[in-house]
This record gives sequence, structure tokens and C-alpha cells, in this order.
Amino acid sequence: MLIIGIDPGISGSICFFEDGKIIEVIEMPVMTEGKKNKKQVNGAQIYNEFLKKN
Repeated sequence: MLIIGIDPGISGSICFFEDGKIIEVIEMPVMTEGKKNKKQVNGAQIYNEFLKKN
């Protein structure tokens, strides 16, 4: 069974576990947006990471 742990936020990460073992840990995907170049979480890239695992 695949279990996904998410630490939300700009400095967070996503961890993929399978059968009690860590498969992969990735930093939270971020992008800069707007005039002030503020970082925000890139939801589309998170979705793509989930698709890669299935």
C-alpha cells in the first residue's frame, strides 16, 4: 500500500512510503508569482508527482 505524507507550506515536503519503507522524499514544489515574486506552492507540480507514483 502506498502512503503519502505531506508537510504543507513553502518549506514543507512530501514523502512516499510503501510497505513501511520510505520510497522518496521531495521538497514542496514552489513557484514565484506576481510583481513581488512571492513564493507559493505549485499545486500542478504536486499533482504530477502523485501521477508518477501510480
